Amino acid sequence: MRHYEVISETGRTIGEYVTLASRERACALLSTTDLPVHAIATQVGFSSAASFSYAFRKATGIRPTDLRKNVRLLDRPPRRSGVVARDRFEH
Repeated sequence: MRHYEVISETGRTIGEYVTLASRERACALLSTTDLPVHAIATQVGFSSAASFSYAFRKATGIRPTDLRKNVRLLDRPPRRSGVVARDRFEH
């Protein structure tokens, strides 16, 4: 794909497109694998976990580890409180 085709199809420069694609890949890996952050950093093109974490937080507003924790919390089934719900109209 040529540079002008990337811009016309995505509305982004090649650099912006690559950055976005890397961030989306990182989010997917954090959400669906147990790979350590340093391994994910390497897979998306960073030389260190620290530089990846800094760039990720700057771009998303959340640390990679916090994203992973939040996704896992959302995937858990709700806890049962032990309280049995009753029909509001029961006499």
